[in-house]
Amino acid sequence: SGVVGKSFPFDSTMELHVKHNMGTKVFSETIIASDGATVYAPRRVIDETEFVVDFTDFESGTIAVLFYLNT
Repeated sequence: SGVVGKSFPFDSTMELHVKHNMGTKVFSETIIASDGATVYAPRRVIDETEFVVDFTDFESGTIAVLFYLNT
C-alpha cells in the first residue's frame, strides 16, 4: 500500500508504452525530455500494468511516475 515512485528512461519515440506491473490505474507522471524540458502529453491507460503516452513529435528522456496503491 502507499505510494511507489519509479522512473523509466526512453529513446526517441512518438508513442511510449510503459509496462509497470504495479497493479493500479491510479498514478501521476512527469515527463522530462533529454534537454531537461518538461513535456506535456496525453496518456491512455491500457490496464493495471500498462499505459501509453502519445507525443506530438519524437521525444526522448525519462518519465517519472508515482503509483498510488490500494486506492
